[in-house]
Amino acid sequence: MFFKQATNDEQRAWKEAAVIGFYVFLILLFIDSMYDITMGGSLLSSLTIFWAGLATSFLCQYVIVWRKKRKEKSS
Repeated sequence: MFFKQATNDEQRAWKEAAVIGFYVFLILLFIDSMYDITMGGSLLSSLTIFWAGLATSFLCQYVIVWRKKRKEKSS
C-alpha cells in the first residue's frame, strides 16, 4: 500500500548486500574488540559500527541493482 513491491532482482540484491553488511559488522566489532583488549579503550562507538554496517548494506544493494540495470541496457 505505502511501498512498491520489490522485484526479484532487488530482493536478490538486498540479500547479497545484507550479507556484506553483516561481514562489515563482524570486521568492525573484531577490530574494536582487539583494540579494546590491547589498548584498554574502545576505538569505535557502537553507533559508528551500527551505521557503518547499515550504510554498507544499503550502498551495496544500490550498486548491485545499478550494475544489473546498466548491464541489461548495454546488451
